[in-house]
Amino acid sequence: MTLISNIIKTIFGSSQTTPKNSKVPTSPVQSENPIIHKIRKSSFHSKSEKVRQHLLQHGQITTWEAIQLYKATRLSAIIFNLRKRNYQIESIAHSSYDLNSGVCNYCTYKLISTNESFSSNWGGEIVFN
Repeated sequence: MTLISNIIKTIFGSSQTTPKNSKVPTSPVQSENPIIHKIRKSSFHSKSEKVRQHLLQHGQITTWEAIQLYKATRLSAIIFNLRKRNYQIESIAHSSYDLNSGVCNYCTYKLISTNESFSSNWGGEIVFN
């Protein structure tokens, strides 16, 4: 019987459980330094919020800037949602040539005004003016 149990332990690992007082990380986040985890958690913003902040600070953004800075590949969807929140955003179409002499079309989105009807958090609290 011990030969079979040794084979099973070798294949499937030990059947013993870890002691309750041992600190075995159950996820990669738990194995990190808690200070770094706290900073990452507190500085988290969605891509939509990052694009919104960029527009408020810089006034405009291109599709390529959104990809490079925020990894936001669906900028037109973010702009669509901002427009639903009463942001006045103008779309300016551009055409240029890429390295292979092919036509490359992209947009610059320019913030005109902000008449946001929701609170600044993305929870969607309605504010009536």
